[in-house]
Amino acid sequence: MRLSLFAKNALTLVVLVSMSGCTQLVLGLGLDRPPPPAMRWIPAQERGTTWRNGSQFVAFDSLGLRVEAAFEEQRSDRLLVRVRLVNDSSPTFDVNPAKFLCISGIRDQAGVEEWTDTASDPAEELRKVREWEQRLRQSGAKTVEDQTDLEMSLSNAVEGNKFWTEEALRRNTLAQGRTAEGIVVFPLQRKARDIQLAIPVSGRVVGLRFEQVPVKTK
Repeated sequence: MRLSLFAKNALTLVVLVSMSGCTQLVLGLGLDRPPPPAMRWIPAQERGTTWRNGSQFVAFDSLGLRVEAAFEEQRSDRLLVRVRLVNDSSPTFDVNPAKFLCISGIRDQAGVEEWTDTASDPAEELRKVREWEQRLRQSGAKTVEDQTDLEMSLSNAVEGNKFWTEEALRRNTLAQGRTAEGIVVFPLQRKARDIQLAIPVSGRVVGLRFEQVPVKTK
């Protein structure tokens, strides 16, 4: 079963490729009840924020290292966060999104719940997307309907390939005076309210705080 990261609607199209190569489409469940509200992050700190391109970034700036993060959007059960790193002092340092953590929790009358999630590894996600695309191209289509479904699935695969190649923050070595920026993907913990990103970089762990809130609908 393949669930597209790139579906933005409440009802997600799930693509099933059977062993015989026949492609089937199944519409997500939940037709008899309204979908849960989308979630977003807002800065949980008044100081240390900056606006750029219409987004409010939570920022850390110390000793020539600047790390910024801003909520981008929710897609299906994942949250996309734009992260920007600037190296103004160190000769070089390693940027590895697969080691970024999202520590989220909620405190209420029932007590405290906490989750620690690792960001998606862009290299691994890209490998999965390319394997999926290869299987789709080898599966073939026996009817016109199958061909339509196959083309839709291939379109999702191509979009996924582009996302993890061009938009996601990839692992790299950041030289002095250079900047790296891209999307980091975390799983959605719908119950969480308190969010802290833990970003290991240049021999330290940078913490950036957010609050998770439902998106208000009209």
